[in-house]
Amino acid sequence: MDVVFVIDGSGSIGSSNFQYARTFIRDVFEYLMFSMSPHQLRLGLIQYGTSVYTMFDLNNRMDVNQILTAVDRMPYYGGFTNTPGKP
Repeated sequence: MDVVFVIDGSGSIGSSNFQYARTFIRDVFEYLMFSMSPHQLRLGLIQYGTSVYTMFDLNNRMDVNQILTAVDRMPYYGGFTNTPGKP
């Protein structure tokens, strides 16, 4: 199973709503990682605002703790809502 979350990190979201989204993503990833074999699951996380930031992609080589830490430490960039991701 491939799961990629694409999260809006623009200024219109606000830091408190961004934290809610980060917690939701962490909870879903944690559930999936403890429910499935690492060979059955690939995870990715992308944030967009003024620019597009790949936090980690489907080819990452991180273990459970590294992925959860990456989600917890994902910065809130703010900026404009650039949904198509064009510079």
